[in-house]
Amino acid sequence: MAECKSSSRASSQHECSASKEAKLSKHDSHGALDLAGLSPAVRAKLMEFDKDGNGALDAEEIEAIVNSLAKEKFRGRYVQFGFLALFLTVIALLGCTAGIMWAVILAAKDTKVVNGVLINRKTGTPVQVLGHDITTGANGLLTQRRGGAAITTGSQFTELKLSSSMSREQLASLTRVRFKSSTGAEVGLRVTGFAVKASSDNSPPVLHLSTPTGMVVVRGEELAPGSAHTALVDAEESGTTWPEMIGIFAA
Repeated sequence: MAECKSSSRASSQHECSASKEAKLSKHDSHGALDLAGLSPAVRAKLMEFDKDGNGALDAEEIEAIVNSLAKEKFRGRYVQFGFLALFLTVIALLGCTAGIMWAVILAAKDTKVVNGVLINRKTGTPVQVLGHDITTGANGLLTQRRGGAAITTGSQFTELKLSSSMSREQLASLTRVRFKSSTGAEVGLRVTGFAVKASSDNSPPVLHLSTPTGMVVVRGEELAPGSAHTALVDAEESGTTWPEMIGIFAA
């Protein structure tokens, strides 16, 4: 009877122990991640976190993976912020360098432009160029910079009374002629050429002037009838004379 009770107790204890082990095994397999069904590359990476080497990841090991990923994410953000701060620092340094260089160059310049005039920064007086050959004297006249003598000027053209007796050199510089009649009419013509014909007697030579409107004939200091200038003012009527004949010569 005693042996039967003892055997019954031992059997009950063995069943209780087996039930606890089954519950623990079921609990462990329920909270772990088996790595056998994953690809070799992923399994090899996750094996780094399998501390006990049982081919499965429990809750503690999965938590370690999550913490590692979180640290990597925060580290990536810190790197981005670092690069951004470095970029802004470089831009600021470049801007400061350019500003300093411009300030140094501006401070080193002795002149500045005011209202289109180059003046001295310190004195405020206009800058004079010593390379010029002329300058303005105290009396307001143009003078030579070295000698100090006044510079004379002349007109580009010279007006002379026209005559067929002028020399060939003078007639070669004749550019225009101007006539004025006794009735007040005035004519101006551009000279494109000339020809001088000597007379057989002692009379003055005959000067032929070529103009865009025709030929003008001058004998001595008088105009020959029928010249081109008369047609411009209808001055063929009798009694009309041309007392004023001016030649404009290039200087």
